[in-house]
Amino acid sequence: MIRTVSDLLADVPEGQSRTFEASISEATREPYVQVNFNHDHGPPVVWSNRPAFEELPWMGSRTKARIGIAQLAEPNLSYEEHPSKLVDFYSTGTSAFVISERLRSLIEEVDPGSLEARQVFINAGRSRLAYCFVMPARNLNAVETSRTTVKIEDTKYHTQWIRSVRFPEGVWFDEEKLRNIYQFSDIDVLNVWIWSQELVDRAKNEGIKGLYTCRPGTVAGSIDYL
Repeated sequence: MIRTVSDLLADVPEGQSRTFEASISEATREPYVQVNFNHDHGPPVVWSNRPAFEELPWMGSRTKARIGIAQLAEPNLSYEEHPSKLVDFYSTGTSAFVISERLRSLIEEVDPGSLEARQVFINAGRSRLAYCFVMPARNLNAVETSRTTVKIEDTKYHTQWIRSVRFPEGVWFDEEKLRNIYQFSDIDVLNVWIWSQELVDRAKNEGIKGLYTCRPGTVAGSIDYL
């Protein structure tokens, strides 16, 4: 049975720190990747009326509940270049993303009901274009600890212990648990949108633009640019 991060956390007493080394070394390609906005396609979309920090969209973690997008005021989105240069995927610096209707339709086709979504509009010059404001609807506990090095660290602030979970070599996910799941977030890989490589390949074949992928839990090692 594959141990979860929850299992490892239970093994570390409060006030202590421990690193659990991966027991399996993999040379194969990770079938799940982190998606990010590809700045090669120009400036990002600007969200000018974003709420206060504590009210921003959040995928959910062990210490902070999910904050979805349904209760947000209508996002005021703008783009400084010609509307013809808009692409299909933009990040907002939060757990929410701005995607085109054709990308939303593609995700719903391969993984129905897997998005929290609402229609928004981007103001670009004299144009007002319909897009989608989205978050992954699933927030899972799917890190495969046999292939992932997990660092659990307790740090004391005044009289309270604050526990962090880090993955110094990136993250591998439990493929069996993710069978027929094409996109999600994970409770321990904070505020990161994860796609299956199969979904990335479908997006590439459909001509989707605006994102790049990398190994989950890292900032380097990019795999694909769309």
